[in-house]
Amino acid sequence: MATTDKTRETRQTARQARRVPTAGADQYELTWPYFMYTIVLCFLLCTAVLWVWSMLVPAPLEPLADPNATPNPSKAPWYFVGLQELLVYFDPWIAGDRQFAVWVFSLGTAFWFVLILIGYFFRGPSWQWYGPWESWEFHKESHVVTHSWTLVQGIVFLACYAAVGLGLPIALPQVLGPKAPVGSWFKRVCDGLQTFYERRGPTIYTIEMLLLLGMIGIPIKMILRLFFNVKYILTIPAIQLNI
Repeated sequence: MATTDKTRETRQTARQARRVPTAGADQYELTWPYFMYTIVLCFLLCTAVLWVWSMLVPAPLEPLADPNATPNPSKAPWYFVGLQELLVYFDPWIAGDRQFAVWVFSLGTAFWFVLILIGYFFRGPSWQWYGPWESWEFHKESHVVTHSWTLVQGIVFLACYAAVGLGLPIALPQVLGPKAPVGSWFKRVCDGLQTFYERRGPTIYTIEMLLLLGMIGIPIKMILRLFFNVKYILTIPAIQLNI
């Protein structure tokens, strides 16, 4: 015990005499036991607070949902309450309560997982394209020569892309909508596009369509890279902008 007490006193004296490291100082703090003391104490404190809170604040289960009686207030789950609170301050198109936004978000999420699957299962050494049946022991050499468009070409392409993406949903119902047969699928598409624009107005429509065009531009850029060897559509070295 004497040796243990002496060792403990030595460590305590060294700890008290140790200088607090300054920014940039080449000194380290041992994780165990010094840093873990703080973590364990915080963990025990949070556990005690939650335990006392659960004993003092009642949290009874609510009755089963009744489709014929809507509770007031009708609150979303806790992870969506913040979004519900945004509806007090913003129009629903900003807060996110739109069927269109749900579809766009769902498609974007699906496309994101497609990219994950491609990167995980179809890319091998040097990030070359490998089929699941191909061995990574055989390293492929890339003989593809990529090129970037000039500044003028890139600006013209992006301007045309934005103009077509913004103008086509507006012009299509106006030009071809009246000529489409009543009840046809094309007539329903034209009516849907016209309703989509009228409900939002020019400002909200432009913002939503620019965001949508930005998302659609990702697979377009992938096609240009894979099939046409286009590395960058627009490049401005002065500001290190490469698209």
